[in-house]
Amino acid sequence: RLLAAERRRRHRFAGRLGDAARPLASRGAFSPDGARFAVAAFGEGWVVAELEGGAEPVFRPLPGTRAVWAWTGDGGVAIVAGERSGVYDAATGARRFALPATTRTVVRADEGLLLGTADGDLVLVEEEDGAERASLVTGLPSAERVAAGPRGLAAAAARGLARVEVWNLRSGERVLEASAPGAVQTLAFSPEGRTLAVGGQHPRVELHPLDGGPARSLETLGWVGGLSWRAGRLLASEGSARIVARDPVGGQVLESLHVPPGNGFRLAVGPAAEAGAWLAAVPARGPRAPDGVTLFAPVPGAAEPLDVGAAVRSFAVGGGEAERLAIVAADGVRVVDGGAVARWPLPEGARQPVAVDVAPTGAVAVATSDGAILVAEDGAFRVLAEPWAERAQPLLGL
Repeated sequence: RLLAAERRRRHRFAGRLGDAARPLASRGAFSPDGARFAVAAFGEGWVVAELEGGAEPVFRPLPGTRAVWAWTGDGGVAIVAGERSGVYDAATGARRFALPATTRTVVRADEGLLLGTADGDLVLVEEEDGAERASLVTGLPSAERVAAGPRGLAAAAARGLARVEVWNLRSGERVLEASAPGAVQTLAFSPEGRTLAVGGQHPRVELHPLDGGPARSLETLGWVGGLSWRAGRLLASEGSARIVARDPVGGQVLESLHVPPGNGFRLAVGPAAEAGAWLAAVPARGPRAPDGVTLFAPVPGAAEPLDVGAAVRSFAVGGGEAERLAIVAADGVRVVDGGAVARWPLPEGARQPVAVDVAPTGAVAVATSDGAILVAEDGAFRVLAEPWAERAQPLLGL
């Protein structure tokens, strides 16, 4: 009861205190076609907004909501919400099918939706109806760190533990069981799925071949908070202020970017997809956090690091071939097109944005700390959904 009361108190004052209170919006994402934007609220519910057509977005109460994890190909939204976890219909809000209450992570894989559970299981279900295709009992106490790879491979690790397992979802066989020098933070399959890179709270990256052979260890400049493979390079955030591109064979440093650390400064490796995606240095909040943060594209011939002039809180990349980077900074929203940084002003009275995404069309959507959703195509944000904090109160019993 005390925890519930504290949560209600935080939400009651969120609209007035802005960043001083926990923001209502948590994790948001565009649908695959860029036509809709879904965002989760901390512990309370979720919203799906249509970008065209004028449909009124509706706040859907769903107590226990933790995150909108993934969209399915037919308009479903995978939501982790304890006993209410499931894939929900984006148009109606109805739950199409349930996911296990123990679900902690949902990843979209080639074969379906891959779930990591609090019991340490890896469960593969069909996107369309939730029919179980595979359920693998790992030797892990839980599976919060999950990665899907090519060839039906899946990797899992438990938060705080120094162990990782790789399974073949098609055959049900365990491909790898290995220990790590420290607690595992990040997992990344190589593009062809023949190597798994493991990083965590230890100054090295472990490279595990999945078709036999001994593991290799690459010394790093500090603990590893993020990993990604791009253009034949292994990218890692190493220590508290450096992103390094290495040769995955010999471990030689090919490129290195240093960002002066602040108070609890931590680097995060951005979307782990194609070459040309962006990396971002994300500072922790604090009195010594730097005012400027560097973002850059780690590809051969990339421009010099791009200083956006403000502390970065979150970012997203999209826009198809005409790649666009949207940044939520401490003082608003910035959009990068072709290396040029432009500040996109928010409507008068808008709260601090806390989540951002970029559609394949290039549209930028942000969710603000009071639950409003704003969208812009050309620099002028319009209100797509009014703040839901006040409208949700009768439903939430506040």
